[in-house]
Amino acid sequence: MEIDGFTCIVNTVHIAKQLHMAGRKDLIDTCMNGCLHPDYYYEDMYNLISAVFSDTRNYYRDDFEDEIIIIKDSALTDYFVKAAEYGKRKGIPDDDNPYVKSIYEEANRQFNFSYAMDWLLNWRGLNMAARTRLAIWMSPYDFNEHDNLAFSLLAFQGWLTRNYKSLVELVVTDA
Repeated sequence: MEIDGFTCIVNTVHIAKQLHMAGRKDLIDTCMNGCLHPDYYYEDMYNLISAVFSDTRNYYRDDFEDEIIIIKDSALTDYFVKAAEYGKRKGIPDDDNPYVKSIYEEANRQFNFSYAMDWLLNWRGLNMAARTRLAIWMSPYDFNEHDNLAFSLLAFQGWLTRNYKSLVELVVTDA
């Protein structure tokens, strides 16, 4: 027996639970349209993609029929700045810094779920910290699961929050 829209409803409830557990109840209200209906599922996930981080820009290129999502957030910048401070104190360049490597590994783990999607995490050092960005490219050649991207962005933000706190503690105790 198949219930029309059942998967959409279950996924919506699951992501609402994840948002609630992450302390992001504000996103439930702003992104979930106030109701549980499969017809709103795609719109809910798309709204969530744009709302997880503080500054998210979505671009659709007509000539290539692809989508580019650019994320700029203080959480990204703050993490890289603390990682660079740690590396500077220890005399470790960014390429060998375990904290810089770990954020790239986490991004790879979160955003490599589709062959029709790619990502780039841009970090150019302390002197250009304000230009830190996460770019996600989605091709038109396959249905891109926006719900998976929403889940991945939420998980990546949670990872950033947890690891930033431990990195701050490490930098403070090493001072």
